[in-house]
Amino acid sequence: MSVLDSRISNQFYRLGSNSPVKVVDASELSQNTTPILIKRMVIDGLVRENVKATIHDIRTTLGAFQDKPVDGILGMSFLEDTQILLDLKMRNIAWQTEPCLGMKEVPLKFGKDGIPYAILNLFGREVMAAVDTGFLGGMSFPQKYKPNLKGQKTISSGTYFGGSNQGTEIIIDQIMWGNYQWQNAPVTFEQNDGDALIGSSVWSCNPVWFDFSKGNPRMKLTLDEEGYLPFDKAAHRRLPLAWRRDEAGQKLYIAHVKAGGRMEKAGCQVGDQLIKVGELSGENLKRRAVQDLVASGIAHDWLVLRKDNVVRLTFVATDH
Repeated sequence: MSVLDSRISNQFYRLGSNSPVKVVDASELSQNTTPILIKRMVIDGLVRENVKATIHDIRTTLGAFQDKPVDGILGMSFLEDTQILLDLKMRNIAWQTEPCLGMKEVPLKFGKDGIPYAILNLFGREVMAAVDTGFLGGMSFPQKYKPNLKGQKTISSGTYFGGSNQGTEIIIDQIMWGNYQWQNAPVTFEQNDGDALIGSSVWSCNPVWFDFSKGNPRMKLTLDEEGYLPFDKAAHRRLPLAWRRDEAGQKLYIAHVKAGGRMEKAGCQVGDQLIKVGELSGENLKRRAVQDLVASGIAHDWLVLRKDNVVRLTFVATDH
């Protein structure tokens, strides 16, 4: 289902059914919302009318973790019957286009809930993994498929809204998808919702082509140099930095600090306001730019405002 921010003028939509719809927003909170129909949407020449959607506040939830305010989310009510070429490395998306040469096809299937699923084979069992092209990216499948293997390690990660999730990361030696396989793929089983996450690292290696046609949904992607399904072994999680926006402007804050992580070692604290990161300041101080700098492993300093005091934090160089 697509989502429209509650601040958008009602001239662009009309009410759908009178029955409220329960949704789980980006902050993982369940809420009732009224269904709507967006009158008309046009993206790169692709036209959709009467798009089913829900309406609620996403600028202060999901939008806090985007460098630009968010007006809406494209769900399957818009994406159905589209073809998309997604290139995360180049930060580019092309609509209604053909796949790149050399891409290999893997099967998808629409569930009764309207969500596309990848048909995986895990330890001889068929597993339906929900495909997410958006905010979190990657694929997820139920807790019941969690294997009991040696080498499991407990991890702690910050949620987008300042909390902390405990989970178990398992290296699975083989996951089949159609005629192809992942080898030694890291899969995270989140403790709170129990899902297994093959994260956005699946999509971030190379361009990925999605065909969400009703009759024959499918994907195509490029295998790695050894002929296996790709995942980005060096993919980094989004930094838990959040925007606070009001009439006076916007300020970037630290929402979560992982115990034992680089941010804690540098001296970061929840609630610190970022003033300067490396050479980034003013209009150049963006979440994505900070994330890229930290991921590079280059030594640099942060200046943060903490209880009216300016504090310097040092990130030491790391090897890749």
